[in-house]
Amino acid sequence: MFSQNGLLLNPDKSEVMYIGTRQRLRISELPETVTVAGSTIATTDKLKVLGVVLDSSLTFDQHVRDTVRNCNFHLRALRRIRPSLTSDVANTMAYSIIGSWLDYCNSLLVGISEQNLDSIQRVQSKAARIVL
Repeated sequence: MFSQNGLLLNPDKSEVMYIGTRQRLRISELPETVTVAGSTIATTDKLKVLGVVLDSSLTFDQHVRDTVRNCNFHLRALRRIRPSLTSDVANTMAYSIIGSWLDYCNSLLVGISEQNLDSIQRVQSKAARIVL
């Protein structure tokens, strides 16, 4: 298929991931590598696609951890300069920086665990405390 369309597969930039429940993935004997278009590609437990980290069970735990870490980094910076800003400017900055991280692909997070939801809520609460 690749060669018919004049395409080449770069195995260094390609990844394969099996998706299923944790229990099913644990009991299944899945191969460590997959051959596609003559190239051997190793399997992985998580992939980053368009900025979203997908894990093999689609729990989005790693994606939420990365998002919270990035938001907290920017919130610490905002906290340092907050005394120099008006409330309107601080609100605009918080929403534009933190809101963009939290809103990006958030429709994928429907049904995430309570723990992940609490982590996201804590970021929003922290942003509100800094602004106000």
